[in-house]
Amino acid sequence: MIKLLYLYLSLTLVPIFNAGMDNQIVNILLILGLGGMVYYIFRYKEKIYIEKKSPLYFYLFFIAFAALSFFWSVYKLRTIIELFQLVFYGLVLYLTINLSKEEKIKTIKIATLFGTLIALLGILEYVFVKPQRIVSTFFNPNPFGTYLVMLFLFTLGYFLKNTDKRFAFSSVVFLIASLLSGSRGALIALFVALPFIFLDSKKSIKEDISRTLFILITSFIITRGLVYITPIVQDNLNINIDFLDNLIRKDSLIGTSFIGRIEFWKSGLRAFTERPILGFGLGTFFSAYYVGYGNNQWYSRFAHNHYIQTLTELGIIGLILFLLFIISVFYSLYVNYKKEHESFFIGSAAAIIAFFSHIFIEFSWNFPAVTMTLFWLIGLNLSSDKSKANITIKPTVSKIISSILLILVLVHTVCTNAYNIGFKFEDRGDDLKALKVYHAINTIYPVNPNGMLFESNIYVKDYNESLDLAKLDKGIELAKKATDLAPFDGKLHTHLAQLYYSKGDYDNARREYELGKEYAAYVISRHIELARFYIAQGETDNAINTLIEATKLEKYQIMALPEPDKHIGVRDAVNTHILLYDTYIKFGKEDLAKKEAEIIIDYYNEYEYLKDYINIEAFK
Repeated sequence: MIKLLYLYLSLTLVPIFNAGMDNQIVNILLILGLGGMVYYIFRYKEKIYIEKKSPLYFYLFFIAFAALSFFWSVYKLRTIIELFQLVFYGLVLYLTINLSKEEKIKTIKIATLFGTLIALLGILEYVFVKPQRIVSTFFNPNPFGTYLVMLFLFTLGYFLKNTDKRFAFSSVVFLIASLLSGSRGALIALFVALPFIFLDSKKSIKEDISRTLFILITSFIITRGLVYITPIVQDNLNINIDFLDNLIRKDSLIGTSFIGRIEFWKSGLRAFTERPILGFGLGTFFSAYYVGYGNNQWYSRFAHNHYIQTLTELGIIGLILFLLFIISVFYSLYVNYKKEHESFFIGSAAAIIAFFSHIFIEFSWNFPAVTMTLFWLIGLNLSSDKSKANITIKPTVSKIISSILLILVLVHTVCTNAYNIGFKFEDRGDDLKALKVYHAINTIYPVNPNGMLFESNIYVKDYNESLDLAKLDKGIELAKKATDLAPFDGKLHTHLAQLYYSKGDYDNARREYELGKEYAAYVISRHIELARFYIAQGETDNAINTLIEATKLEKYQIMALPEPDKHIGVRDAVNTHILLYDTYIKFGKEDLAKKEAEIIIDYYNEYEYLKDYINIEAFK
């Protein structure tokens, strides 16, 4: 009963809370799950049985290597966060495997029910709020599309085998929502996986195809109807929604979607060549990206291809282990297919195929709600027959492992949230108490670069008020620890450079300013900081070359920023040209200065808010 309740909580809460992305829900559930395991093992001294060459067996090897990557990770905090997610998926897989058939059916009903409600919420969001790509409780439509397509295939397959009309209804809802999500990748994965629904049809092939066509056609008709009535419902008949255009979005198909992904993949592969065997560490693609950055407008937190992302993060060894896990999943499905299997087998198999297809072109693996659903589906088709298990983990070993993991998750969760106490002290002006909080957290859990920065900033603030160099040295020491924990974070390097500069340590300042620019991608403010340093050191040619490099990136930064933040990119661009203008004027290069003035005037005329930012008469 406890296992069942835990899976109920996981299958419902993770999708509801922002798909489990960048929040504490996975950690909370992991604490509950590991805590329950520790209690159960200590009380009943149960052994853990694992079948050799099963998906769980290979997954444990993958997790073990991912955990080892902490020691060479370029962003240890993120490695820990994503390791906890992997452990959570493994826990869901293990518990699902150990359910009885009746219990598995119960999880199917609860997952379908809540999935249907989440999909309906997205549909209502489209009709009554705004006719755009729906996200429901997710914050990105592409992983939401994957989640919906997986549940559509699963419920469709289940309906074809037991003719339960409730699952037919849910499958229609899932397909309508997936169409409104506008995820082209999810629909491609759907068409790849849909034929597998009929593998088990045999004598009922015609009936199954006709039922499937009915569900598909019904879903498309209802979707088209929703698109038609939405302007009427929202009392805005000026809305012009083209259903196919909204789905295909041909303007972005080549220009942003396809080319962007190609650039993400190239950057990942370029970074991979720097560390081909072990990679940069689990969860560090966003940081390793700066190593493979292609001097263009493209930057992404994820590779939009999890196989390339795994190659970048965990190297060849990690990718091989990941592929072995996937092969073991498909092998287990093949074995099940060849023998008598449950009514939920075909739908879950199709959903699993869709997932592994979609992560070729998307980042759905990184959304816990989607990947958790995958591991639950895998577990549905595996048994807990102890007679087949040829690996036994003794209670003593499982006690140690589960206890260590539980302590780690507790420490991480408590320390991560405890920074808020320091923030409150700072807001009240009590920097001394804030410093004590930050220092205590960083002593207990010394892996958070931002935490080191919080503590550093208190010392620097104290230095600015007292001019006590010992305070500045302590601030520098902590800022250096931050860069050691995140060596490819250009922002941290530029911050450290400014501290070295305040101290008069120009050699170290130069190194950090240059690293800040190297790991800046298209964020040209760091080019400006480096150029100002060069100017102060009398290195005019270096300053000019750095600023010219910034001018080649300025449009990329403006393009990449969301609309509310575009003014930041525009001001950085204008500052670059103003600094170039002043430098050219100072050294008598009036022709070049005139060209910079023309660019400044063009920006001034294009962006209204610059009228309060610069005195344009100075450049005429």
